[in-house]
Amino acid sequence: MSGPKNYRYVLAAARRAQIQLRRAAERAARAQAVIARQEAQRLKAEREAQRAQEQRAKVRQQHAERANSRRMKVSEDLARERLANQHRDSIRRKSNLSRLEQAKASRKNQGEHTDGAELIADTPKSLVSNQETLSAPSVPEDELEELEISSDELSGVEDISTILQWREELAVDEDVKQYLANESGEWNRKAEVILSAYLSGANVPPAVSSAKDIVQEAQALHNQAGSLREQFNTRNELLADMISSLQETGFFVSDPQYEDSANPCGAVILRATRGGQSVVASIDLTDTIKSVWNGIEDNQCKDAFFRYVDQMKLKGVVVEPERADLRDRPQLLQVDAKLLPRGNREPSENQS
Repeated sequence: MSGPKNYRYVLAAARRAQIQLRRAAERAARAQAVIARQEAQRLKAEREAQRAQEQRAKVRQQHAERANSRRMKVSEDLARERLANQHRDSIRRKSNLSRLEQAKASRKNQGEHTDGAELIADTPKSLVSNQETLSAPSVPEDELEELEISSDELSGVEDISTILQWREELAVDEDVKQYLANESGEWNRKAEVILSAYLSGANVPPAVSSAKDIVQEAQALHNQAGSLREQFNTRNELLADMISSLQETGFFVSDPQYEDSANPCGAVILRATRGGQSVVASIDLTDTIKSVWNGIEDNQCKDAFFRYVDQMKLKGVVVEPERADLRDRPQLLQVDAKLLPRGNREPSENQS
């Protein structure tokens, strides 16, 4: 009869093993692609770190050269100052000796004797040599010292580096872009808040997850996208089986279409026609398929459905209808049925 014919499908052991092998190979290929991208990121980070280290070494060398230049200039200035002081002291000593000789000669003429020490004591202080010790100005040593990073700060740097790696990974992950675009956009928004706060030295807003939580969310997004890809591929294989089985039953099958083109994880609509008969099926990522068979009268409808079930079984897909009247078919519609069912009536007496 026309109407809904919803059913659940179960994969036969051999078919399930084949699909599991393909999904495992896809997971391995996806993991290998991630490893390859991470290795490329690591090499890129190492090259950037090497360039940064070379740049820092260059800057330190320039600072050291400037510091040495300043020290040499200060040493030269001190040497010139010492020579100038020595020259001034020599002139002062000569002037003191000359005045001492003049004083002695004047006192001798007056017949008086005095101690030279008193004359020296009477000499103005401005003429006495005063050796000054000049010290070189200190050079800022912090220009040549490396900044010490605490363990907490180092952990924060590692978290930020991991966030940057995941941001790049999610940006190139085709599964994330196809199945979790909205969730990925929300993750990027929260990651940008954390990165901006880190660069500016501000605190992360309480409404935003911590750096470690953001990293875990990125890992969860990546895993979820991979799981959706596996379900998507399995559904594509089932769709191929359904199309083939309907065609073998005599139906013309249109190309599958998304129920919502913006949601690839949503249901896929499959339409098939055979004369005035039509079948519309809705296939999501679960193991239950909803279908409506119209324009087919009574037993012809069941006959078409049973033939479809047989074709699916040949492909390793067991169909389990929800309706009780579709679970047990009449004997004539059973595979390999050759005889009509016998009645309980005994042969008549006229039969020989």
